[in-house]
Amino acid sequence: MKPKGITIWIAIGVVLLFLSLTIQAQPSVWRVASLFMLSLIIATGLHLVTGVAKVISLCHVAFCGVGAYAAGKLSISSGMTPLLAVALGAAIAGTVALILAWITVSLEDHYLTLATLAASEILGNLFRSWTAVTGGANGLIGVPPLSFLNISLGTPSRYFAVCTLAAISAIILILRLENSVFGKSLRAVGDADIMVESFGLRRNVLRLFAFAIGGTLAGIAGAIGAHMDGFVGPESFGVAQSVSYLCFLVIGGLGQLRGVIVAGVFAVFATDILRGFQGWQMVILSTLVIFTLWWSSRSPSTFSKTDAASQVPE
Repeated sequence: MKPKGITIWIAIGVVLLFLSLTIQAQPSVWRVASLFMLSLIIATGLHLVTGVAKVISLCHVAFCGVGAYAAGKLSISSGMTPLLAVALGAAIAGTVALILAWITVSLEDHYLTLATLAASEILGNLFRSWTAVTGGANGLIGVPPLSFLNISLGTPSRYFAVCTLAAISAIILILRLENSVFGKSLRAVGDADIMVESFGLRRNVLRLFAFAIGGTLAGIAGAIGAHMDGFVGPESFGVAQSVSYLCFLVIGGLGQLRGVIVAGVFAVFATDILRGFQGWQMVILSTLVIFTLWWSSRSPSTFSKTDAASQVPE
């Protein structure tokens, strides 16, 4: 990534952090802004898996649930420092994603998609049924707020600052990865795996790392959200949520940074925007996805399989 790009995102982060410390706003405003930042983190991880590696994952939000439950349980039961619980929750989510990828990445694309769908259902049922750990249908109640050096981060504006720091860091990380040897290899394999494997790149290994990084980012968002709400419920991490994020990413522009921004906006505001279309929300989103794909097919591709070899790092 060009240094100018890094500077721009750092500047955006600094400005947002400054605003969180100086502007007085309603708690609801800070909460919506925090949810947007958490959605950016989730969408950024999905961008790496689906937009770059070209793996359609229908269990991405389930990894968010793993991070939320793991961090929440550690904070409640062990009395662990919430920030440490967030880090461990994210690591557990990344480990679960890595295990799933290790089992499934050798499958062909459509079978791999079905495997992620099955994994989402398995994790969703664990969230609802493993009462001793997850609280079952009632969820985890009483997750403590974040704190640092005995300073509570439980106010809405401080949560926004934490979420902003995490989101900007996630975006910079993914952009740097995209422009590294790893990212270029991952994108090349995602677009033309058979051709590029002849250059010695191992598709499965690259996808393993993509799943692990994407799952870790989703886990971070889930873990922070658990401490922000003080509650974790199973209804937030189902297949429908993963499909929605995938739709948002496609509408915004799959494989492009703007897709992450649009996905974050849709994730926060789509429910309110479509509230008057009860029962038709997914129909409308699906129609937008079809139109987006149709419109994209009319434009010349900026990256074709015939020139995939040119993207392989030397």
